[in-house]
Amino acid sequence: MQIPNLNNLRAFEAAARHLNFRLAAEELLVTQGAVAQQIRRLEQDLGTQLFHREARGVSLTEAGRRLQPNTSQAIQLLHQGLLQLREGATVTLSVPPSFATKWLLPRLPDLAKDHPAITLNLRAEERVADLAQGMADLAVRLGPPPQDRGLTSIELAPLRLVAVAQPGLFDPQTALSGFSDLPLIQDGHRDWQRLLNAAGVAHSEAMLQVNQTGLALDAALQGQGIALVPDLYLPELLAARLITPLWHAPQDDADVTASGFHLVWSPRHDRAEIATVRNWLKDVASGTGHDR
Repeated sequence: MQIPNLNNLRAFEAAARHLNFRLAAEELLVTQGAVAQQIRRLEQDLGTQLFHREARGVSLTEAGRRLQPNTSQAIQLLHQGLLQLREGATVTLSVPPSFATKWLLPRLPDLAKDHPAITLNLRAEERVADLAQGMADLAVRLGPPPQDRGLTSIELAPLRLVAVAQPGLFDPQTALSGFSDLPLIQDGHRDWQRLLNAAGVAHSEAMLQVNQTGLALDAALQGQGIALVPDLYLPELLAARLITPLWHAPQDDADVTASGFHLVWSPRHDRAEIATVRNWLKDVASGTGHDR
């Protein structure tokens, strides 16, 4: 028997796994009609019906249930065989510059030690990489949960903003209004201005303006003022007693509570080495992997 078209088999495997043509189409980045057509062609090639089409959705026929595990295994084996042809596994990771310098770079030696066969191509960039078009394999995005069609995301860490400065620059019990006459450092997210405006607090001095959170944190380390930064960036600095986080942004700040650091990827382009890096990032961010 001639082997059916591979694209038709991929459409069947995704639809059988989701039991939903729409979700399969989103994963494969094609239309729902294309998935339905590919499955019809596969059924014609095999001479048997694979799905029951019902008003409330689809379900596998007996033939479909027999075919599903073999198809999934065959696609996985093909995937693994293609990986073995590579001289080395490379993963391109796109991250915001401040996340790269203040959190990721100090931890990369552990990735190299844990997974020496993987080469990480790290791209620190402000723009959002188009994962659907293969501009990167993984991306870290700061903000609300991404809603991009065809992409999957998980939260690496929530966004918790902390005011930091050299020790002794401000009182740990300072209320938000108490920052009105203190030297503040504002990055491109403009969190200081947003918080002060929401509370009706006017700032009496010009803020030091920088375009990246990492620069704001560096300026705070040099004693130039108080930066408002994610607490994710602070463990090493706190351990060295270089800064003191003395004030946490209000937890009811809607812009903050809806935001976080999200790891994003395209299931269509997923590979074993991408999953390895993804799991490593999840473990380190959650504190179950290597951390410093």
